[in-house]
Amino acid sequence: MRKAVARLVSRDKKNRFIITVLTALLVVGAVGVAIENIDDAYLANKLNLVTYVPDRVTAGGPSTIMVFAVDSSGDAIAGQKVDVRLEIGDTNTLVWSGRTGEDGSAAPTIDFPAMAGKANITITSGADVIKTTTVLDDSIRIIITTDKPVYKPGDVLHMRFLSYAGMDPLPQESDLLAEVFDPNGDKIFKKLLSPDEYGVCSYDLGLSDQLNQGTYTVSATVGERTVTKALTVKDYVLPKFRVDLLGMSDWYKVSQEINGTVSAEYFFGEIVQGTVELEASVYLGVWDTYYTDSGSLIDGEYAFDIPAVQYAVGIPAAEGNGYIQMNITVTDTAGHVEKRFNVVPIAPSGLVLSVLADSCVVNEQSTFYAIARSPSGSALANASISMYVYDGTSQHLTAWATTDERGIGAVTFTYQGESEARLYGVYEGQTTILDIDLETNEGLKVVADSTSYDVGDAASFDIIYAGESMTTNVYWDLVSRGYLIDRGVVQLDDGRASLQVGLGPDTEPFAQLRVYKVEEDMGVARDAVTFSVGSSSMLTVDVSTDSSSYLPRDTVDLSFYVESGGDPTAAILGVSVVDEAVYEVGSMFQGFEEIVFGLDQEFIIPQYQILTYVYGGVGTLPSESTEVVYEMDEARVMSTWPDNLATAEDIKVDASRGYWFALYLCVAVGMLIFIGTRPRKRRAGVKLIAAIIVVIAAAGLATAYVSVLGFGSSTSQDEPQPLLPNRNDDATDWEADTVAPIGLDGFDTAYGDDGSYDTSGGSVSQPTVVRQYFPETWYWDPCVLTDDNGWANVSLTAPDSITSWQVDVIASTSDGMIGTGSDSITVFQQFFIEPDIPVSVVRGDEFPLGIMIYNYLDTEQTVNVTLVDDPWFTLLSPANQTITVPANYVSSVSFTIVAEKVGWHTVTVSGASDEASDAVVRAIEIVPDGKKAETLFNGDVGNGTVTETLYLDEEMIEGSANAWVKIQGGVDAVLLEGVDEFIQSVSGCGEQSLSMLSIDILAYATVMELGTSPETMFEYENIVNQGIQHELMYLVESNNGIGRGIVWFPGDQDVHPWLTSWGLIAFQDAINAGFGLDEDIITDMQDWLMSIQQDDGSWEFPDWGIYEFNNPILKAKEVAATGYIARALLHSGVPGSDPHIQAAVDYVEGKISTIEDDPYSLS
Repeated sequence: MRKAVARLVSRDKKNRFIITVLTALLVVGAVGVAIENIDDAYLANKLNLVTYVPDRVTAGGPSTIMVFAVDSSGDAIAGQKVDVRLEIGDTNTLVWSGRTGEDGSAAPTIDFPAMAGKANITITSGADVIKTTTVLDDSIRIIITTDKPVYKPGDVLHMRFLSYAGMDPLPQESDLLAEVFDPNGDKIFKKLLSPDEYGVCSYDLGLSDQLNQGTYTVSATVGERTVTKALTVKDYVLPKFRVDLLGMSDWYKVSQEINGTVSAEYFFGEIVQGTVELEASVYLGVWDTYYTDSGSLIDGEYAFDIPAVQYAVGIPAAEGNGYIQMNITVTDTAGHVEKRFNVVPIAPSGLVLSVLADSCVVNEQSTFYAIARSPSGSALANASISMYVYDGTSQHLTAWATTDERGIGAVTFTYQGESEARLYGVYEGQTTILDIDLETNEGLKVVADSTSYDVGDAASFDIIYAGESMTTNVYWDLVSRGYLIDRGVVQLDDGRASLQVGLGPDTEPFAQLRVYKVEEDMGVARDAVTFSVGSSSMLTVDVSTDSSSYLPRDTVDLSFYVESGGDPTAAILGVSVVDEAVYEVGSMFQGFEEIVFGLDQEFIIPQYQILTYVYGGVGTLPSESTEVVYEMDEARVMSTWPDNLATAEDIKVDASRGYWFALYLCVAVGMLIFIGTRPRKRRAGVKLIAAIIVVIAAAGLATAYVSVLGFGSSTSQDEPQPLLPNRNDDATDWEADTVAPIGLDGFDTAYGDDGSYDTSGGSVSQPTVVRQYFPETWYWDPCVLTDDNGWANVSLTAPDSITSWQVDVIASTSDGMIGTGSDSITVFQQFFIEPDIPVSVVRGDEFPLGIMIYNYLDTEQTVNVTLVDDPWFTLLSPANQTITVPANYVSSVSFTIVAEKVGWHTVTVSGASDEASDAVVRAIEIVPDGKKAETLFNGDVGNGTVTETLYLDEEMIEGSANAWVKIQGGVDAVLLEGVDEFIQSVSGCGEQSLSMLSIDILAYATVMELGTSPETMFEYENIVNQGIQHELMYLVESNNGIGRGIVWFPGDQDVHPWLTSWGLIAFQDAINAGFGLDEDIITDMQDWLMSIQQDDGSWEFPDWGIYEFNNPILKAKEVAATGYIARALLHSGVPGSDPHIQAAVDYVEGKISTIEDDPYSLS
């Protein structure tokens, strides 16, 4: 019985012990679970404060920011206190204090001071603080307009400037600094102009006939805002008719025929009769002609069918697409020739994929933005994008997306260290595959902040580059309607650059920004973005005439009517009337494209050669949200939730550490008690005591957890999203306390008041009876005022040109509205003659002077054509010729003449039939033959007056004398002008190429320091980049295995110390000029030079070098060699305290007495 009781007692103790242990384990587990969820419990009580602050606000005006307060579940928190402070310089002011409304939002409106710069904004709600920065934009906008896009030397450049500013833009009357720069970057004009009450000022600049030809820059500056516009100055002759390509697709497959129509039309509106020659070439590394055709125009048109090319070479810079080049030559019945060139993309598919890649970090999310477009650059919406990553054995789907209306789709995935990925794009049954190297991200992309802009807007662009390039330069140009608008250079910072470009009326209706990056492999990375430009100000400008067509010298009445929202409004107009043929010439000049492709003036690739994508939207990357509120830039939306997550994670880590520490401590204490107590009789009690200690410790931890942080949270760690108010809501409910606005003085951007300019009146000339007045700009008036009913009228006399004239009008009102209008005026007569004047003729040349006879009468005309004799030429054919010209036909006669006298002369010709007659006087330039001889006088202006006597050579060609005066600001300007005489492409052996490269680098550094045109910088960078690559062919491993050096020729005995030192200096100069050479090149060359230094600190040249072999005296000049190599090491960054430098200095000092009579060594 006693044993049975003992067994029962023993069993009872065991059961209680088991229960105790299980309870302890349960408590320990519960505490562990609580620790695991401690971060969620922390977040359950936290506020998520979300703010939106624009990255740019209007200085001197109010701007609204957005604040949202939500709890961890995303529910709005009403009545949450919010404070907004503004810090500018040393001033920190509370500018708004209030509470969120029922929807958890507040929209504080802040009056920002009238000054340009940056402002720090701090938004506080309880313990949550968000700090951000915004730019105070003085919002000055400047629109530059000129009469033409292209000019000849000797023309008048008409410039008009409109400036306005403010949140509700008003005319800006601060002085405007107008400047003009030539292609070398030299300033040829500078004047301070005073805008009128409409914000308009203007200037007419006569261009010298001795100008450098190329791209000029017109610059306008008000305060801190500068806007530029590019113009071309070049010799040219206006075309007689335009040639267009109709009915063609934007792109073709390699297996498709190319069908279309050549259309030819005279600028006065009549169709061209004649012949067409067509040549098609495919790019196979070089242009290879694969098809030719010819035929006659029928009703001004010629239909063609070019067979499928079947094979083309894809160009990586064009995302794998190939090209077909079409050359069209049209000859009219008078023998006059005009040409048109077109480049057509050849693509494997109608869907072209490219990608903006994110940086990839293992176990972190990356977002890649796929760009879907057609081969011609149009955005493709609703394209399906799938992304597969390759893990080394297989590929698996990781993300997918559908492109939006901008052709953008975001694919997000967690990067696990994979090296490759593949994008599959599907659009209307067409599939395209794009392979991506996840470890390297290369390419150039330009991203616009919108797909459309208003005239006068400043369009913003982000430029992103990842690749191998030696400089940070990115070149850009802006083209519209086929001609260059502006261009420039921006600098990359960590692979990114931002650009703002002002948009004038000459960018309507579409414009394209193109970017270029010179790469290390001597290639040029390119990209472009296309966008629309219009006017949303509701200002409409109508242009009307009193007739549809005029005769030369007729009176032409032009009427302008301006309205806003259907109501007439007073406005100021800038009016230009220009020969439409000028715009055909302007379309031939395409900015950097001419340099990129190395094309001459006869063949210039049209702007659509570069495949583009259209990308717009707010911010630098497309939105991933379907909700858009106030068009917020996601990059500017900030939240306190990431900070809360980080804090919660820290709490969880600390709690986990404390939990395990307490658990281990309890176990250790229990074991000590167990070991230090007799186990015979009190074993179970000891175990119980140990278990109780564990339970008490765990319970203490749990109690602390519950009492401090709460319990039972089920919070998601995804960022709770605020319920954003709809942008159409009439009001947002919040309670605001009144806070005084900041009291800061306005920022004065004026330059002074000494540059006023009268903009009243227009410029128009009167023709004579004989047709001899042929302006390219018929009329220009920068300031035409309408009456209060919106009407303005101008009466003109038609010039003698038989052509169509383009009327362009820009209108602005006193309250800042802007609008544009255009129309066309045709000046035509049914019978007329025109001499076919070349650009220029060399004295002594015998050439046929063609006279074209245009007969648009209903009957055939027998025309007697007479060339009036003139002393400047000798006529070798009869002065009178008779020709029969059918009705509605163009024919010609030809007079053979020899040019005898240099200079500008006139050709006077008349043509008459029984029914009609015409007489024309045209100008022609005869340029001298023989050898050009120049005499140059240089000196200082001194007190402002310089007198020089010029003696002309008695043997000079009569009429060839020309004199010009150039005033330059200093020696730097003289040096900059002479740079182009030094820089040249590098070739030859290691020594020859170094002799050219070292000069090229110094020339490039000079223009970088002193400034020059973007075209010159682009050209010079390409030359230096090519030279560096060429010289690196002669950088080889040394025989002693230490470093590298320069050799004369591949296969030399060893690298050479003199060439290596020279190369070290040149490469360091390149680095100093901004070229990013590999640092190992410098250190390897330094290491080898140091390794061959003699024990006495000297260096010597080997006996196998070319110069040393031929000149033993040079070989013996160890002091000179030591000094030169030591200088190279110092120039490349080796400190003067280096032992090798110190040893060299000691050697030279010890030998200085031996070279006192040796100027070579002393130098």
